[in-house]
Amino acid sequence: MVEPEEVLHIPCQDIHIEGRLSIHDAARGCAVISHPHPLFGGDMHNPVVRTIQTACFDAGFITLRFNFRGTGQSGGQFDEGEGEQEDVRACLKYLKRRFDLPVTLAGYSFGAWVNARLLDSGYKVSNHIMVSPPVAFIPFTDISHIPSTSIVATGELDDISPPDEVRAMMSLCCPSSVFEVLSGGTHFYSAAHLETLSRIIIRHLNN
Repeated sequence: MVEPEEVLHIPCQDIHIEGRLSIHDAARGCAVISHPHPLFGGDMHNPVVRTIQTACFDAGFITLRFNFRGTGQSGGQFDEGEGEQEDVRACLKYLKRRFDLPVTLAGYSFGAWVNARLLDSGYKVSNHIMVSPPVAFIPFTDISHIPSTSIVATGELDDISPPDEVRAMMSLCCPSSVFEVLSGGTHFYSAAHLETLSRIIIRHLNN
């Protein structure tokens, strides 16, 4: 369980990004978590986002979840994944300035795609986690180099992030990453699959 969260409004270009920060007393790093597609109801309160956040916190990380531009109390408008990269960049920079600790970047679905695009452009983080990258919904063909990706997870029955298509994507941009396929899982994680995902992330971060 994460600690009470600090409400943030992080400057980003000419807008502010709404975020929630949980500070771990014995932090060994920070984690930013990006949410699924806002035009399909995705926001920082998504259960998968919260599961990733809690797992990172339990593994000893300060956590920051946030709303992309045009979502919740974040300013601006949806920007097809372009401006959203700047939202992620602003959150990463905020954590680096405030805490000066290694930063892990994690994202679910659309958030995983936005994160991958930012990293492929040359932005560097200590670690990168992708959960259900939506390869059957959004092309990843322009993403060629995200070596900081340490783990990718998806559901066995995920039709938005099909394991075979995820493997093909990984072979091009992050071939050394660990790939976890959750047996019987779909893109919309059940309670049992959320528990499995949490265990995978905690185990991975503690290795």
